[in-house]
Amino acid sequence: MDEQLLLSVPQMARRLAIGKTQAWAIVASGEIAVVKIGRSTRVVRQAVDDWATARASTRSGGPTGPSVR
Repeated sequence: MDEQLLLSVPQMARRLAIGKTQAWAIVASGEIAVVKIGRSTRVVRQAVDDWATARASTRSGGPTGPSVR
């Protein structure tokens, strides 16, 4: 089955395993582009996946603190 092309912000929150408030904050910051359809706000599913991948790759550089032996 094909996934939806557009997600609501609550659907985006579930996909990213974050709260709705944080999802709305990401949308409000412009980090993820949205599509407005009337009064509805939708997010392109691929943009959510790309955003998560980019965030994961910038945070996977290993520990930033001193090494523990």
